[in-house]
Amino acid sequence: MDSAREVKVVLLGDAGVGKSCLVLRFVTGSFDKYSESTIGASFMSKLLTVDSQPIKYQIWDTAGALLSPPFINFPLFVFLY
Repeated sequence: MDSAREVKVVLLGDAGVGKSCLVLRFVTGSFDKYSESTIGASFMSKLLTVDSQPIKYQIWDTAGALLSPPFINFPLFVFLY
């Protein structure tokens, strides 16, 4: 198997819109109805196979923060509101 292609994703949106719940559901398949607010930023990853190619998604949850310098070079942004 070839090495996995890495895709960086950052979730942006106001506090309390469900960014952490969305990424938890995507990565683990579970849902936490009563999750704590994210402080700072959190990171999760998931390896998927798309068209026989492994892709590693690196997902950052920004805790309701606005776009900041560490995320400027990310190719994919997901806005939640």
